[in-house]
Amino acid sequence: DTSNESGLSAEVSALPLAPTSVLISEVWGWESTTTEWAELYNPTDSPIDIKGWKVVTNTTTNTIPSTGTWTLPARSFYKVGDTASEGAANDLDAVMTVTNTNSFIRLENASSVVIDAVGWGTGGIGLPAGTTPYATSPASGKRGLSRNPGSPNGNGTDTDDCNSDFTLLTSSSARNLSSAAEPATPAAPTAPSPQLQNIAAEVYVPCQL
Repeated sequence: DTSNESGLSAEVSALPLAPTSVLISEVWGWESTTTEWAELYNPTDSPIDIKGWKVVTNTTTNTIPSTGTWTLPARSFYKVGDTASEGAANDLDAVMTVTNTNSFIRLENASSVVIDAVGWGTGGIGLPAGTTPYATSPASGKRGLSRNPGSPNGNGTDTDDCNSDFTLLTSSSARNLSSAAEPATPAAPTAPSPQLQNIAAEVYVPCQL
């Protein structure tokens, strides 16, 4: 809450901070041990080099090759999954094992630094400090967790609380590098100058005879 020189208060609403790196945008792991996958999303307006990055579960680690060019374009997707997984084709064929209850999937960079994580059930197993897991473990069957849209950043909602960040799915919607990128982030509106704010404080009182 701020006040201008005329005594008027102006409420200022802070915009949510845009994510600055790749996020896990969707996971699918409750149907079969041969159809599990993770979708990654670059919510930024710049390409990000993901060479050597890893998708880690409690029993498996799948690594994006450390040679060649592995760049995730701005607002684009990348899919790591079992060869029988549904949806868009894998960008990286993997052997993934996702535990149905009280577990996690982490995204780590080439130096094993945790970039993002999603967990479910109790205990916060495998999650960085301060991250809250999705409260219940999804039931077996066609189930997934999808990161909520963080307009204008596509699947960019990132509060470190999986209950706020993710929604339970019952149908697959995986995307990959060939999928259309999300729309560009609109430019942030320009804040009004103090002079313009003060105009609202000026009151015209007609002369009374």
